[in-house]
Amino acid sequence: MLDGGGHLDVGGRRARARVYASCSLALCGGLAGCVLGAQGALAVAFFSVLFSAMLAAVGFSVREWWRGRSGGEGATEAAGAAGEATPLLQSSAESNVKAPPRQASRLWHLDDVKVSLTSIVVMHHVGCAFAEGGFYVTVGNYETSLSKFSRATAALDQSYFMALFFFLAGIFTPGALCRGGTWRYLQRRCMRLLVPTYLYLYAIGPVTGVICCAIVRKKYSYQALDVGPLWFAAWLVCFSMAYAAAQAAAQRASRIAAGSAGASSGGGEVAVAVTETAMAPADGSAAPPLVAHPPSLWALVRVTVLCVVCTVGIEIGYVPSAGGGSFLGMPMTIGALPYDIAAFWLGCAVGRHKEDGWLEAFESYGRQPAVWLCGLVAFGVVVAEGVAAPPLYARQSWYWGILEMMMTGVWALCFSLAVLALSRRWMGHRPPGPWRKAAAQAAFGVYVFHPPIVMLLLWAYVRVLERFGDVILKFDPSTYRSSTPVGSEWRLWAGWAAICVASQVVLWPMAWAIRTYVPGAKCVL
Repeated sequence: MLDGGGHLDVGGRRARARVYASCSLALCGGLAGCVLGAQGALAVAFFSVLFSAMLAAVGFSVREWWRGRSGGEGATEAAGAAGEATPLLQSSAESNVKAPPRQASRLWHLDDVKVSLTSIVVMHHVGCAFAEGGFYVTVGNYETSLSKFSRATAALDQSYFMALFFFLAGIFTPGALCRGGTWRYLQRRCMRLLVPTYLYLYAIGPVTGVICCAIVRKKYSYQALDVGPLWFAAWLVCFSMAYAAAQAAAQRASRIAAGSAGASSGGGEVAVAVTETAMAPADGSAAPPLVAHPPSLWALVRVTVLCVVCTVGIEIGYVPSAGGGSFLGMPMTIGALPYDIAAFWLGCAVGRHKEDGWLEAFESYGRQPAVWLCGLVAFGVVVAEGVAAPPLYARQSWYWGILEMMMTGVWALCFSLAVLALSRRWMGHRPPGPWRKAAAQAAFGVYVFHPPIVMLLLWAYVRVLERFGDVILKFDPSTYRSSTPVGSEWRLWAGWAAICVASQVVLWPMAWAIRTYVPGAKCVL
């Protein structure tokens, strides 16, 4: 790696190599712990490493802000060094390592997908609060028409929505890494994702816990390492570090190969000339640009099958040994770790090859009749299974669980491709108005702040139900679930619908206002 003066930066390269190795080992240790079920000490180490990364990112950001405020030349030099710390090398000898160009226009239809997914996450958690668990507090924990509806929609939602979040994040990862360099990219990633994570861990989460204890009439006690839905941000940081490390390794291999070719050819300029001559057509015209073809639909099907097999292995091996629940904050259920890893890396591949039409190819798959037909069949099977059968963990027949995991995998692939295709068709060519821009800016804030708002609305519902419904709800102090009948089922449906609407009405303006008017909120929300 050359510094600004053209000298080899050996110390910086070694430091970066150590950081890359540490990130890779941490990720491998996390995957190994997922298999072995070593969650106690591993969780402490996991969040301790992320906390250190957050402090480093905040420290560098404060230093840059102070230097910029003082007007010194050091700020400009530091920004330039950070931006050029690890450039994506582009030369004729390394033309196979392509950096995605910076697009002139934003892909607003992907922002619309993100906004829709955020709203679905909020409604999904409201449904969990009125069905058979999965969120902080549950009322109506018995078999009702609402519980069957929530069980079916929960299986459909869990199969795709977090994986699609990771896919969208992966699309923009290569461009951000190319523009800012490795260290500036990781600094911004840690600032944007880890600060809200630890804000939830030490502030938003405890507030949510206090509200939950008020609902169940129990004394509050702090729950350590409870990041709630912000597990997504913590894992996204890990995936981003792994991608940055992989890109650095690929660049290093390209430089070594180019150096070897230069040495064997008698010099770098000779090697470049030989390479360009070999790539040029015989008629003397310019060499055609290298185009990476997108994966076929059958390739995506094979990836989905692999995710289903890994999910079955996790459900059989890890979940029973760990007593269910989560791993490092991530829920171990359908559509979890294997889908998230595959979706992020597919998104990164799409982001690197946007100029080759990979995103358009994925969207074209979503318009094929076979995809829609398979999606509708999977939708029907999952809904019928959720309505007619008990939950996955309560089933005695293993084939019901495997059938559900297979069908949710098919649904996840088909529905995700259809969403990409429909968003491009309906919103891809419309200029964004102020409402769409505001919603896109507020989406992450809604995701961060929705648990306490949903629980506060549930507290109001429980108090109204007890005041005017002639019923006193009794909760299990260990699970925070109430199996007390509330009377007619319409009371549960009315509470679910009211909280779904009220949470959306409250959260989006609140998140936008926090991001707009709170100093520094735009850096982390």
